[in-house]
Amino acid sequence: MRTKHNIVVLTNDVDTESTLRILFGTNDRIGDIQVHRTLDSLAAALDRGLAPLVLVDIDADPLGLLESLEPIVNSCLHTKFVVLARELVNDVVLQAMQVGIRYVQLKERITLELPGVVQRVLSSVPVEGRRRGSAITVLSAGGGAGCTTLTVNLANELQLATSEAVLIADLDYAYGAVASYLELEGKYGIADVLAYEGAIDADLIETTSVRYSDSIRALLSPASTGFGRHGHVSEERLGDAVGACKARHRYTVFDAPRVSMDAAASLAIESEMTLIVLQPVVKDIRVTRNMIQALLEREVPAERIKPILNRYRKRREIISVEEAQKALGGIAPECLSNDYVSAINGNNYGKLLSVSAPRSALRKDVMELAAQFTAMDESRNQETEKAGAAFRRLTA
Repeated sequence: MRTKHNIVVLTNDVDTESTLRILFGTNDRIGDIQVHRTLDSLAAALDRGLAPLVLVDIDADPLGLLESLEPIVNSCLHTKFVVLARELVNDVVLQAMQVGIRYVQLKERITLELPGVVQRVLSSVPVEGRRRGSAITVLSAGGGAGCTTLTVNLANELQLATSEAVLIADLDYAYGAVASYLELEGKYGIADVLAYEGAIDADLIETTSVRYSDSIRALLSPASTGFGRHGHVSEERLGDAVGACKARHRYTVFDAPRVSMDAAASLAIESEMTLIVLQPVVKDIRVTRNMIQALLEREVPAERIKPILNRYRKRREIISVEEAQKALGGIAPECLSNDYVSAINGNNYGKLLSVSAPRSALRKDVMELAAQFTAMDESRNQETEKAGAAFRRLTA
């Protein structure tokens, strides 16, 4: 039996309410439509429990309502908001994007377009009894910093720690090192997912990815599946893709060393954590500082950004961890040991650290990083499950 999801609506327009009830009244994925007349009522309902989707009619005061919505959107990380408006002027669309709302729907096209939007949103909601997965984005502050090595080994350690499905997505359109590292071949990959004209859902991710092991799959870069076929990462549908990945995989780790800052921000907003891999040199620290600032300007919360100081030696580095932290605006970096032999052997022989160097210092550091994520994730999911149960009781 297909799980039904309740929709929360904020509107004072009787016609809009009636249209929504008729439009979704026979939809087999939607249960109750809970309508609120005031922002305070909406906020109180969301405080009491989790909702996968909120439709907000902003016609009464477009810019004012969007400004008031911002703290609500920021506090409901697992909820998608869709703005409904009679007119879509540039100021309104820009304000919605700045608030963190990625869907803006023209009212006169509700019957034609809104069902597709709702389908894409709900396709990323896990079925009853399955926890929603988490995403980790790995960015790079310089060439050769170790972004792909960290990506594949972190994904592996997360799978070993949880015994659940993990996905690696390679967004390095230039080199596509994930396929080389894991010795994988495939006809399709992440670029085909982002270029797909229909709904991006968990089934599309499953059929497009390739199998590495029983618990690890990979979405390959176009550099691996068809060199030169796609020139750059299309960020317009990255949010949809991340949601679909989360719906079926406990963790999704994105290897994204050369994406634009707009694409990086789109990934970071949808990810529970964004790692920036750098080496302990002045150039990489400066680039990392600029990247952090660019992400903050694009509304990525600071607590979800973590610099990773790779190839670090405690006693012989010119730049200390404390100096790096000060230069990075107070954000403390995590350190990975300078264990070059273990890392290069894994790269050359296509072996994960758990196989090629199970007792190495580098593997221990990656294991510790994975343990931090699983602990944070477990705490977050316990809170989410409690909120979900409360919301189901409220709307039953």
